[in-house]
Amino acid sequence: INETLEVLEMDGSDLSTISAKDLYDFIASHSVIRRVKFVDCSLHTFPDIRSVRSTDNVHVDLRRNPLACDCRLGWVKDQPSVILDYNELTCSSPSHLEGKFIKDLTLSDICPGMTILQLFYILKQNLTTQ
Repeated sequence: INETLEVLEMDGSDLSTISAKDLYDFIASHSVIRRVKFVDCSLHTFPDIRSVRSTDNVHVDLRRNPLACDCRLGWVKDQPSVILDYNELTCSSPSHLEGKFIKDLTLSDICPGMTILQLFYILKQNLTTQ
């Protein structure tokens, strides 16, 4: 892949078998990527990329993906400016959140009973084990 790649557009590709860790590692290894488009790619989650990328310099488009609104996606609530069309993202699971807009949920809806420190630990573990 070109080292000067600034836009990664994978719209419509089936990425359901790609782990969050693989996505994270790819984005971390391509420091010039500024825009990631994964529209309609069958993604259930997306890694927290804030530790490898300034949130002012990267934008992610995750529209029309069957997102699992769980602790792994909790970082999105903290950084909605990173997500293009944030207001359009909906949950596919768990069933009690299906069809709800992520923007309308609280962190405790997505990750019930978790403190911020516990959530950070879960997100960190998720990247090292996937």
